[in-house]
Amino acid sequence: MSYLFKSKIKCKQCQQNLRGKLERSKKVYICSSYSKLSASCIRYRVLETDIIDMVTGHLKLRGVVLEGDLASYVDRVDVTLKDIGVI
Repeated sequence: MSYLFKSKIKCKQCQQNLRGKLERSKKVYICSSYSKLSASCIRYRVLETDIIDMVTGHLKLRGVVLEGDLASYVDRVDVTLKDIGVI
């Protein structure tokens, strides 16, 4: 299984990568420090489709015409708990 934003999404709580995982037939990203050590961070998930929508919308606002792989337009995505509605 390939994940479009592998190693590009960072948890702002602990600065670790979010890792791709398949949950209920959907691609999601979860904090890798939570995944490995549970106590190091909290459990939350971000749907890959939500990230695609966010990145696509951002690029369209900037007038970027998408050609090729969407991930090639992304260097890094920082995810905070506020961004996903946890706080």
